[in-house]
Amino acid sequence: GACPASGRPATILATTFEEAVSIAAIHAALDAGINFLDTSDHYGHGENQKIIARAIKGRRVLVTGAAGRVGTFVTRGLRAGGHRVRALDIIDVGDAADETFVGDIGDFDLMRRAMDGVNAVIHLGGNAGDRPWAEIRNNNYVGCYNAYEAARELGVRRFVFASRAGL
Repeated sequence: GACPASGRPATILATTFEEAVSIAAIHAALDAGINFLDTSDHYGHGENQKIIARAIKGRRVLVTGAAGRVGTFVTRGLRAGGHRVRALDIIDVGDAADETFVGDIGDFDLMRRAMDGVNAVIHLGGNAGDRPWAEIRNNNYVGCYNAYEAARELGVRRFVFASRAGL
């Protein structure tokens, strides 16, 4: 059936004991926007969770603002969880990420290149309210627009946006 709110499939059924097929079905479910996976006990006690973990592990995630305090924490956590992290920041994050794009989030072409091929975006890039207006406009408004628009253009369906008070 279809989800009444989105019209997307509400159920994706894999009826095989082949792990590769099951992992492909899990990827299809995540890409369709399904956030709840019920595998019953298809493979036996405890095996379902291991297959889901293997399916989710290695997803590519772009973190903007990866060099910041929150970005550093998020990047470390994602990598510890087995995700491949691509960072976008105005400074190089070194080996904190698997790949780093260094530059201005106000540059749409850079944002689009950094986002190309990822499964999800965690947008943390921006400035605190005590910066000059030109920086705030570029990094908080233009950069945010660029992140959302690049995700839309490239079909990235998983997007996490974090803001802060005081802007």
